[in-house]
Amino acid sequence: MTAARAPTSRTTPIAPAAGWEAALLALSLLVLYLPTARFVAKHAWIGPGGVLAAGFVLACGGIAWMLLRRRPPATFSRMVASPWPTLALLCLAGTVALVLYPVADALKLQGRGSDQDDCVIAGVERLLRGLPPYGERTYLDNPCSPLPGMFALYAPFVMLNLYALGAVTALAAVAATLRARTGDWQVPGVFLLLLLSSAANWELMIAGTDLILLGCGFALLALLLPDVARAHRWMPLLELAVFCGLCASSRLNFLPLGAMFGLFVGFTWPRGGLAFLAVATLVALVPGVLIHAWDPAGFTPFHLIVKSERILGATRPYAAGLALAVALGACILLRRGRLEMRTAAFLCLVTPLLTLTLMELARRRGDLRAWDGVSYLLPVIPLACINAAFFWRARLRRPDGTTGSSHAA
Repeated sequence: MTAARAPTSRTTPIAPAAGWEAALLALSLLVLYLPTARFVAKHAWIGPGGVLAAGFVLACGGIAWMLLRRRPPATFSRMVASPWPTLALLCLAGTVALVLYPVADALKLQGRGSDQDDCVIAGVERLLRGLPPYGERTYLDNPCSPLPGMFALYAPFVMLNLYALGAVTALAAVAATLRARTGDWQVPGVFLLLLLSSAANWELMIAGTDLILLGCGFALLALLLPDVARAHRWMPLLELAVFCGLCASSRLNFLPLGAMFGLFVGFTWPRGGLAFLAVATLVALVPGVLIHAWDPAGFTPFHLIVKSERILGATRPYAAGLALAVALGACILLRRGRLEMRTAAFLCLVTPLLTLTLMELARRRGDLRAWDGVSYLLPVIPLACINAAFFWRARLRRPDGTTGSSHAA
């Protein structure tokens, strides 16, 4: 006589098959380490830079080996169970950002520095003076891409002259959220170790990119919203909707973010999903519309549309079809309880961004040193690291070393 099968709750994730877990891990590691290829190509044959590039390659290989092993190393598992590795990595990131960001910024005087921070800083400062935020171009004469949401997110750091700590603060917020959700230090420790093992993340963080903070914002939404939706908590939902609207209005291509997360919430709580969609959309659109009406001639973020059309060319319909197909599949799996929200969000976001990144590399004829599109992946790297960290944790907790439900937080 066989035992009756226990009913499965719609809100309880079902453990995915091992093959699906392995594919998700491979995609996460690809997204994490692919941008490092440009760093290695630029520095592999240059004195100390070559040594640093080789070190990052070895680190990437070592971490991938650790994640793919049937059983994680016991020594490493005990080490990350302590809070000290997490705190040490955050302190290291903060120190490096505070020390090296001014050095990298000073290279602008020689015409060699990055202009990734120019638009955010100038935009915040101009708004504080009562001027349209897009009245200046970068020192390399590039048009500005950020929308008003990014100005709002970075305003405290710009006002306190601590711009370099924006990304580090966001990383700390994600680590703290992971600690609160899992009840241990292993997942936040592995998350930070993975993210900081990528040379591209260090390089762009020192250069002042705002995309690491943005990616952490996506991760926070995906981690916090499921519990809020299941508990039907209105106030946290509206607060997260405002935050989602600010993240959505960071770049033109992320404006549908409120619709995506609103749909995810709606699978569990339909009324909450509609309210989330309405609030997030208003926050995302209204400030940009007002600023465009204020200075329509100087509104430069629309240049991203032309840029993406130039990169994708005739492949635009196929790229859009692929992104929609993956998003539909992720929504179906999330609706059936076979994915966590963080995994569904990762799949929905990574498909168009990875396609754009690879097409930009093709446009450069494979020249890794001139590959500017590596930064397009930054907004999904925190989610990729979280997925890999939960994969590692699932293996750690199963005695046979196979993957169980790494989707259970």
